[in-house]
Amino acid sequence: LYNVIFAGQFCEYGKVGSDLTLEEKYIEDTSSEDEWNWKPLDKVSIDVRVSNENDDSKISTTVELKFVDKDGKDANSDFVDDEDTLTQDIKIAKNSHETLTFDLEISPNVNIGDYTLYVKAYKDGDEEIQCTSLSVAKKIVIDKENQDVVISNIEGPDSASCNSNVEFK
Repeated sequence: LYNVIFAGQFCEYGKVGSDLTLEEKYIEDTSSEDEWNWKPLDKVSIDVRVSNENDDSKISTTVELKFVDKDGKDANSDFVDDEDTLTQDIKIAKNSHETLTFDLEISPNVNIGDYTLYVKAYKDGDEEIQCTSLSVAKKIVIDKENQDVVISNIEGPDSASCNSNVEFK
């Protein structure tokens, strides 16, 4: 059994090509007053701006997010229940940029701790030809107070009569 340690390069073949660019100043937590500090079940929005520096053509681009724990392990499956929400596709016109918004709900099962966000943009179907990635310097902090209780699903009747007992599951 092997543990995969994430060493900071998100592109499968390393950074290749120069048409697609990401800049950290254009990766933002736009959902909270307490930027990059989240709790389980928080609904968060992350904006990512991707630029196409190509003078000749638009590029069909895939953008992915990856959350990594303090030990360098991929934490995506712990962070969100639907990992498909961490990938988006877009066409970017030549010499232009587009901003994508990733709307996520933090999993109730996420571990408390510090995480690093990595972002990758690559040419759809051609990651080996065009790919760039970066890590966001600001740490993501997942916290919950000792008194916090996370309830993610309640089942019970829609209505109840006065002086009756109602059971919720």
